[in-house]
Amino acid sequence: MPRLAEPNATEEDIINLLKKEFGDDYLDYSPLDALPESDLKITFDSENFGTPWSKYESSRRDTGWYEINGTTVALCWAGGDWERPVWFAVYVEHGGKRLRAYIPTVGNCFDIYCKTALGSQGNWGPDPEKVWPQDFLDNDDRIRDWEEYLADHVDIDDMLKDIAARIEGASPVVPFKKKHCLKYDAKALDEWLAQKGDNNA
Repeated sequence: MPRLAEPNATEEDIINLLKKEFGDDYLDYSPLDALPESDLKITFDSENFGTPWSKYESSRRDTGWYEINGTTVALCWAGGDWERPVWFAVYVEHGGKRLRAYIPTVGNCFDIYCKTALGSQGNWGPDPEKVWPQDFLDNDDRIRDWEEYLADHVDIDDMLKDIAARIEGASPVVPFKKKHCLKYDAKALDEWLAQKGDNNA
């Protein structure tokens, strides 16, 4: 069943709801703190976060504003120093009174069994053989290789298609189109994570 968003909601509508929650210092807060916990099906930290409204260029990387099914959606990411970031969509709920979130599964990067960001699982889940190839599981240095393996599986276009299949703001549904957004750069993200330090090594 699709999530109902406010038809024709704009970037300004999202920003105004953030200001309502945090005041004029909204740029200093993670949007996760303004979202219903029930929307966050994956556990991940908000220590580091990227939004298309950030005042820092590095934090706007791999984010974007999109028009999807007649409403505006902000694609954001967050994660602790020890985690791979998890991407999530922020949109205005139908009625215009609060922000909601949707975490896409397709194209995203998290442990589907433990329902956590990579780095915070605490275990491998019940049946990793269903997810990972055997030569990967046989590797002694799994955690480091796991991150390298997953870096190739983050796909923002796939996430947008997942979001478009779940969030509906207008009828008839119209295809999503990119607005002003930044292209996902796996190499740049890996370099940024390397600077943060690999706590799983």
